[in-house]
Amino acid sequence: IVAIPGNTIQRQVYAEDEEIIKKQGRIYLLNNKEQVEVIQLAHLLGWQTQDSEHKGYTLLIVESEAGLYAIQVEELLQPRDIVVKSLTSWFDLSLGMSGACILANGQIAPVLDPLRLLRNFEHDVTQLDNARVATPKRKAEQTRILLVDDSLSNRKSLSLMVEKMGYKAITAVDGLDALQQLNVHQVEIVLVDLEMPRMNGLEMTQSVRDWPEQSHLPIVMITSRTTQKHRDMAKQAGVDDYLTKPVDQNTLSTLLNKWFRTRLAS
Repeated sequence: IVAIPGNTIQRQVYAEDEEIIKKQGRIYLLNNKEQVEVIQLAHLLGWQTQDSEHKGYTLLIVESEAGLYAIQVEELLQPRDIVVKSLTSWFDLSLGMSGACILANGQIAPVLDPLRLLRNFEHDVTQLDNARVATPKRKAEQTRILLVDDSLSNRKSLSLMVEKMGYKAITAVDGLDALQQLNVHQVEIVLVDLEMPRMNGLEMTQSVRDWPEQSHLPIVMITSRTTQKHRDMAKQAGVDDYLTKPVDQNTLSTLLNKWFRTRLAS
């Protein structure tokens, strides 16, 4: 079950087979003498689809910048009011999901952005080209990022984001654990929380700066502390960059690209 905002849907249509035209491998709905392309919602989401034997088409008419589309779904449930929870820090919204909601039975349903999905479809980004993506992914997996945070949820959130970008996430629960991980793994950058037990982010940064083999390592502090006092403390300890929580994927991607370009330039 997925949720689609009602204000993005012009109308709902149930079309019989005789109202559908198939040509050149595509399907069109006859709509007031106009042919509207039919696209399976599963196709927009990148899900595997199978041709079914059912007759008739349940369609949502949606208008994008390029014109009308008829999005085919398996079944329509009764409209309902929902509260949408943003998932900005967990998912890339450009993929076409704007959040999630909890249904009356306790089930979680993703909330889709059909206009974004159609925009992606129009630019062919929903089609996976294995030859195009395989090599860069293997290269990116060689780049390791150390994530240091005593919060399990924060570690999982950051891990999901960096792995979605194609990098390898190495995690540590505090500064001491991070130093141990640096003894085992070669990493390209460290993302560290400020306040942690045993050894906090400032103490860890100072230890890395005193470590000849690792002193060059870029360190970014990600913390809920927003005051200039804490920023000055981080800079004095040797932190290279400073972000405040929560961090969304676009911000993190921009920051990582900046530091990896800096490393390549040097």
